Amino acid sequence: ADFDCGMRKLAYDFGRQLQPRQGKFESLYYALNLNSKDCHVELSNVADGGSSSSLTSTSSSSPASSSSSSSSGPTYFVDASIGIDASDRGTSEESPLRTIQ
Repeated sequence: ADFDCGMRKLAYDFGRQLQPRQGKFESLYYALNLNSKDCHVELSNVADGGSSSSLTSTSSSSPASSSSSSSSGPTYFVDASIGIDASDRGTSEESPLRTIQ
């Protein structure tokens, strides 16, 4: 659940970067279900074209924000074209997984 929530937050930030004219981009916020109980974040009062990160998490167990360069969890590599889903894969760019599930 934490991975899913974190990915939705990153997708929202990325969408706002792609289309800054959308401002808060509320339609994307609701499409990604960022107002749900298990992954709730608040829309900030960012002016149109404002800062790149507009999310304020209300959960204490949420993953690191997209602006953070360090992570306490493992890193997995995924490539839908050349990856192989096996227990010994996904720990390096040379041996990626095919899927994240």
